[in-house]
Amino acid sequence: WLIFIPFDTCSFKLGGSLLSEMMDHNGEQAPSIQDPDYFIDCYEVVRELVEDGIVVAGRTVADGGLYTAIHQMCGDTGADIDIERLMSSYQTESQTKVLFGEVPGVLLQIEDNDYDYVDSQLTLQDVAYYPLGHPTSQHKGISVSTSGGNGVAGILASLLGQASEGED
Repeated sequence: WLIFIPFDTCSFKLGGSLLSEMMDHNGEQAPSIQDPDYFIDCYEVVRELVEDGIVVAGRTVADGGLYTAIHQMCGDTGADIDIERLMSSYQTESQTKVLFGEVPGVLLQIEDNDYDYVDSQLTLQDVAYYPLGHPTSQHKGISVSTSGGNGVAGILASLLGQASEGED
């Protein structure tokens, strides 16, 4: 799994981002740490996951945003990610802001069989996280979708490697 853990509750902003600078558009306010206590909680949980040997790979999400972090982590092999849940949670329809906004956080890669443990640790500490997808060797590059395969049905379908048949 590739899991995004934002270290702050601020919204995605492109104001001071590399993308904004590159496009010569620097009018918005840059993101900042609004809740230092939450930032420390996130850091401590991630540190514990690393110490427990759960984290296979990790990358900070800062300059360049989430897409850049995914590319740096999985660029040689590729990745399939779905940002629908992330967009819904932040109540935005802008894929650009979600992918390139510089919300402080980390991108972690974990094994499928460690997902329940990671879920319990993050939930126990009230740390928000977003399962995005999986690295893949089937294609190079990052495949981004907003398919809506979120929630328990989407996670189970992904784990089983088959399409969901709906709810009962």
